[in-house]
Amino acid sequence: MSKRDDELMIASLTNRWSTRSAPAAGTTAVTNVAIEGPKARQSVTSLSYSIKNTTAAAVTVTAQVSDASIGGSVLVDWDFIVATGAAVEGTFANLDLPGLRGSPLVFSMTAPASSVVQKIAAAGWTDQMVNG
Repeated sequence: MSKRDDELMIASLTNRWSTRSAPAAGTTAVTNVAIEGPKARQSVTSLSYSIKNTTAAAVTVTAQVSDASIGGSVLVDWDFIVATGAAVEGTFANLDLPGLRGSPLVFSMTAPASSVVQKIAAAGWTDQMVNG
């Protein structure tokens, strides 16, 4: 392996982060991880979600990973349709989704109805881009 490959392997094992948002019903779940410098790049390895629709008619909720802000470029998104009285939860693992250098990644879900509870959590690692 090259020196850069070695550095990436070490970074993926040591520069770990996690973040989560679990707001009250009817509130948008949004969270992010602060970027560690202009050359740093965050990579998401997993994203977990939970959506509970207590009384509203069926709702569609979108989970997103965006660049820099909740209104930034959407890197990936997933739509979930949740029936009345139902809950949906799961985890996307082994994502290996890199962000842009110098920009934080933002994890969010669309604004829910007042009876919808949503939670989002993400984990990953930061590459300090020492040689890149």
